[in-house]
Amino acid sequence: MVDAKAEMATSVSAAASQQQQASASATATAADRQAVAIDRAAVATDRSTTQNLVTQAQSSQTASAASAVLAQQFIGTATNTIVPAINYRLASAWDANGQPTAYALSGVAAVHRYDTRLDWDRGAWRKGRLARQASWYNESLNTATRGAKKEFPVVALVVTCATRVIIYDLHDLDANASPRMWMVFLMDGTRGYRGSGNSNSSAAMRGGYLVIGDNNASFGGLYLHDFTRDRSWMYDQSNLVRFPDPIASRNVGYSSLPAVSGGILSRAISGVDVRVLPGAPLDPVTRLPVPTIAVATAGGTSVIHPTGLIATITRASGHNSVRITPDNRLWLGAAGADAFDVGPIPYATAANTAWRSVYYDQGTSGLKIVTGGGKNLLAGGAVAGSGGLTMLAEDAANPANGMVSYVTKDFATGWLPGDTRQCAITEGAGSNGASGGELVANGTNLTNTAGWSQRNAATLSAVNGALRVTATSSTSGQGGTYSLATTAGVQHTVSFDVVGGGNPTAYYYVDVTDSAEATVLSPTATAAANGVAGIRISFVATGSVSKLRLFTTSTSGQYVDYANISCRKTGTFSDAVTGSGELIVNGDGSSAVGWTGANATPSVSGGYLCNTASAAGGVISESIPTIPGQTYLLAGTYMAGTSSAARVIAVGASTVEVNTAATTATPYQLQFTAAASTTQIQLAVGTIGTALFKVSCKLAVPDRSYKSKGLIVNGTLMRAPVATGSDLYALSGWSNGSGGNFLYRPNDSDLNLATADWAFIVWSNDGGSATYSLMSYGPTGSLTGSSVGMEVWSGLARLWASDDSAATQDLASFSFAGQSGWRMWVGVRRGNTLELWMDGIRRATASIVNADQSLTNAAASIFLGKRSDNAPGLEHEGSLALSRVSVGYAPTPAQIARMYADESALFQPNAKAFLGGASNSVQSLALDEDAGLLHVGTGDGVSQFAGLRRVGRLTQAAGTAFTVPSVTSLSAGGGALLIGTASEAGVVTELMPVKDELRQASVVANSSDPVLTGVTTDATPLDLGKIFVGEGESVQIEADIMATEYGQTPTEGASYTVRARVRRNLGGNVQLVGSAYHVTVDETTATMDATIIVDTTAQAFAINVTGVASKRLIWRAVLRLNWISETRNAAA
Repeated sequence: MVDAKAEMATSVSAAASQQQQASASATATAADRQAVAIDRAAVATDRSTTQNLVTQAQSSQTASAASAVLAQQFIGTATNTIVPAINYRLASAWDANGQPTAYALSGVAAVHRYDTRLDWDRGAWRKGRLARQASWYNESLNTATRGAKKEFPVVALVVTCATRVIIYDLHDLDANASPRMWMVFLMDGTRGYRGSGNSNSSAAMRGGYLVIGDNNASFGGLYLHDFTRDRSWMYDQSNLVRFPDPIASRNVGYSSLPAVSGGILSRAISGVDVRVLPGAPLDPVTRLPVPTIAVATAGGTSVIHPTGLIATITRASGHNSVRITPDNRLWLGAAGADAFDVGPIPYATAANTAWRSVYYDQGTSGLKIVTGGGKNLLAGGAVAGSGGLTMLAEDAANPANGMVSYVTKDFATGWLPGDTRQCAITEGAGSNGASGGELVANGTNLTNTAGWSQRNAATLSAVNGALRVTATSSTSGQGGTYSLATTAGVQHTVSFDVVGGGNPTAYYYVDVTDSAEATVLSPTATAAANGVAGIRISFVATGSVSKLRLFTTSTSGQYVDYANISCRKTGTFSDAVTGSGELIVNGDGSSAVGWTGANATPSVSGGYLCNTASAAGGVISESIPTIPGQTYLLAGTYMAGTSSAARVIAVGASTVEVNTAATTATPYQLQFTAAASTTQIQLAVGTIGTALFKVSCKLAVPDRSYKSKGLIVNGTLMRAPVATGSDLYALSGWSNGSGGNFLYRPNDSDLNLATADWAFIVWSNDGGSATYSLMSYGPTGSLTGSSVGMEVWSGLARLWASDDSAATQDLASFSFAGQSGWRMWVGVRRGNTLELWMDGIRRATASIVNADQSLTNAAASIFLGKRSDNAPGLEHEGSLALSRVSVGYAPTPAQIARMYADESALFQPNAKAFLGGASNSVQSLALDEDAGLLHVGTGDGVSQFAGLRRVGRLTQAAGTAFTVPSVTSLSAGGGALLIGTASEAGVVTELMPVKDELRQASVVANSSDPVLTGVTTDATPLDLGKIFVGEGESVQIEADIMATEYGQTPTEGASYTVRARVRRNLGGNVQLVGSAYHVTVDETTATMDATIIVDTTAQAFAINVTGVASKRLIWRAVLRLNWISETRNAAA
């Protein structure tokens, strides 16, 4: 980064004396020469910029002073300089010399980090002939809309506001160690090329192309600025409009050339993305590959190809987000549907349902995603919305066989492979019976006062990790207030330490009020001068919001320091999880007492509770006692009888229902979370008639799988963190017998093992015991019929299955005598083999010989902590967490290895697994592939994940990258995080060496040997991808093509080598010269095929493959291309 080095040297000399400018410049030039010796192409000296910086320093005393401050922040020599860590806001306004004057932005819509080193030429276009002759390179510097450097930044930070776009230079810092502005696009309707009323929604940049989306349905559109060729144009819903003026004229008004037919689906744009696809054609002037642009609009998505071809994916409600993924697929957020359409890059217009190869939603799929709020955020294997975060380990060829992990502020599931139908013990403190989760997010080790508001004349500050409350007058009631998310009717406990007061007569006092500040807990005054430790006070909340108020004495200058401030639910919430027993009175069909009717009459008949309705939708109901926030499971059987449907409903803040039209007894289960101290259970009909029910309701721990059928709590279990300071809690205290302490999931069709593949997964800390049950499948109190067990028995770890009441068993086992510490156990049926895994390693297998019939057992339940038959000594003697059951799918060895690698990090001391803060609403996502971090922006900060573990959290604070809590946009890479809120943008980085500019790209933007992939589900031919051929070009193609049906038992596959030559004459269509030379290496089905074809509509060639009917095959083609053309050979 030569310019940065020259500038730093110049800045130091300017701060010392203007008379030393010439010497400083010479020093900078010497440093530049040394850098050239490292990499001449990457650090070619820009003497004009150096001279400009000298002139700037001489003309601006302010700039010199700022540079002096900046110079002190750098360490080392010009060839090995360390740029300091950055955590500061980006400026929003500048004076005539380009110095920042304000930091508040208006209408921040998106942020984007663009690293030119990831371009095909690794950013060399910034310094070449075309750049130096461009208008933007030669326009006046140090103005309110143009920074101090000529060259485009090595790493640009693009901040998109409603009416302007600002580009910052990550490696050019001001006196606050904040990246300086490089260029501003004014787009407010009074300047530039847009009309009034327009509003930017998004922006992206790659290969020197800046793409800006506007979401105004009447006057918006897509605006493109090509820095490599100094030109601009736009698309609306009908036309392409080019602007003849260069980029330097961006803010002074544009003229336009006559429109050319060919537009995008809609002017209302919600998202854009840019990527260079494999085999992209080269621009004839720059010899750089031309990127592909995807635009999400109110009518669907348009894909603009390098040749100008526009392909559209239509959707009536439109798409609200778009990403071109590294495997060259298109992910489209379905507006209003909390779902994604996923498919290959399109080359022709199609409806979304016909085009997509995968559809991820919140429905009944085993791999359902959590989005919510219509946000449909996507970043590097994670999707999110108002419902929380979903991490996705996708299987592109077999989407239903991938893995998901759900993360909220309250729970984390670990990986759920394939069709996971039960997932439990995933919570932390405060969930379903544990002591309440922390309600004060900023109460310990304070570095700022975020979340606290001052009362009356008090001032608040963070001092030595404590909250200091200082009186500034004699006004009473001076203090700090924190709003708590409480549960009405539940006891809460506040705890804190008073470190000391600012005067021997200082007193502290604390109270709690409701949201309207009516007193809930009256204050008491206590001397604070010498400090008081371990203070605890309790109150019963009267509403969902309570206010904790910490006061100081009414004497100006006196203060109290409060440390280790905490508030948690207690009382009915404890570390003991105790089963409720049966809550329904007369739900077994023995009596109708306790049930009341509305347009219906309750009665009993044949052991069923009957609802005879006099009107459609008539209900009978009973109210049961519940604890707000707790999970319950309704279970039983029902049938529609003479009505059209039988319906079971739990009425609360979120009413849930199951129903059936079956006229025979049908099992059901319905999980709900109580919102109040009583919950009404309704049994309803469809049409007029009589429906029949059996109903039971008991306390449960929640099931986090898509089935949402909780595990009933029997007896009392204890909860504790899996390790000191960890988010995740485990259950312990297991025991045998009908009155014992255990969890069970009643049988229904979802847990019918039959002859399918399945998997039992659980984490266990056995405390050193040598005999215990981990998970069991069988009828209550016996092993009658079919049963399965995963256990440790007298020094043997065992997975067994039986279909004949345990008369015979198939058994996979290995020696294991018990060992204290957390272990991940996985028991698998894969085809006709049992597999037992521990800590990601397959330790034992056994062929299924005896239990070769169906394992269906209508009486069987899933048990945790004991065996179904209550075998003596087999109760678990330690702790269990993260239990899962998959039916119809067995995770692959690679998936099991990843599960262990990622989940083991959650069982370490101080491991965080949940979203930080009090908000589940994810508003932004960004993946930093270099740092291996997923950044998750919520309503109260940024959570940073490495794998499944949260390793950091950023919160708002004065003097940092963001000062308001709600983070609405993120972009990350190379260890730098760009943060946007509605009113500001900031950047956070670690220490960066200046020679970071010389870093080689980890991902090549384009290759002459592209790799194309795709999936066939039947025998319909599929183009894996298209490579455009320009006029006058000729290309020789050699392709190695392979297909396989992978997963449990693959039966189909093939491999081919295909060679061909393709050419396109000037003014002509692409054509295949002769025919393709085809070698079939192997194929399992004779109708399979792979060849090379041409497409005269797209003017491209394609690898065309044919699969097998009713078989899902993944294809991969590795191409070697030998081009002859004016553009490509000149580029070489």
